[in-house]
Amino acid sequence: MSRHTPRKRPTLAKLALTTATAAVSLTLTAPTAAAPKPASTLQSASIRFHTENEDKDGDTRVTITVRDRNRTVVAEQSGDLGQWDEGEDSPEIGLVVHQASPLPDLSGGTVHIRIDPVGHDTWAFTFRATMRYSGGESVIVNRDQRITLSEENRDADTQI
Repeated sequence: MSRHTPRKRPTLAKLALTTATAAVSLTLTAPTAAAPKPASTLQSASIRFHTENEDKDGDTRVTITVRDRNRTVVAEQSGDLGQWDEGEDSPEIGLVVHQASPLPDLSGGTVHIRIDPVGHDTWAFTFRATMRYSGGESVIVNRDQRITLSEENRDADTQI
């Protein structure tokens, strides 16, 4: 004769606990969508001038202002910056980044150059401005058409 132990039937309380536990373990959560990659933002900016046939006096103050399409000042530098003779390139001038503007906002912006001479000064130049972004992108603005500024005509804008 075989010994057979009769199985105990689960009580209603144990059955409810088992079912509740199973329900919790089967709860599924929907996968979350990947967050969109944020736009690259402005990290640094610089400019280099090439003086044409009219030099810049050493005491003439130059202000470079980069604005995005919303007219927000994103980078700027101002100072005498030295004398640049005819045919000479300036050193690369770093601009102070004021606003980490997203890359798409730069399109439609401007690079504004202003001079404030002491007395008379006429300066003819071209420039190359470079804006570097957090995603590794760079925006380069080459102004190959000569700009001539003087005490009578102090400002020039170049569209980005």
